[in-house]
Amino acid sequence: MLQITQQHLLMKNANYDLVHKALVGLTIEQVLLKIGKPIYDKAVSVLNEKYQCYIFDCYDHPQYLGLVFHELFGDAHHVVVKEIKKELIEFSHKCQISQFLEAI
Repeated sequence: MLQITQQHLLMKNANYDLVHKALVGLTIEQVLLKIGKPIYDKAVSVLNEKYQCYIFDCYDHPQYLGLVFHELFGDAHHVVVKEIKKELIEFSHKCQISQFLEAI
């Protein structure tokens, strides 16, 4: 019985992780698209070319997103990061999202 409960908890945690990943990815997309479609396209292109990943992979690799933002926006990258943090603030009590926000 204990093994079934542990397996259930692992599956539940994996599902929460997928939800958090989707939430973060959609937020990044939303913020970039607010800035403009060309910026969004450029960020997607740089992530793919330099790091072989996509926006939704940034949940697991936030350092890539930070580097891309710095490349695209220079010192103004903090404005974009601030906007992402503002959008995710209500979920920042979740450990994984909090760690993501600290890393970018």
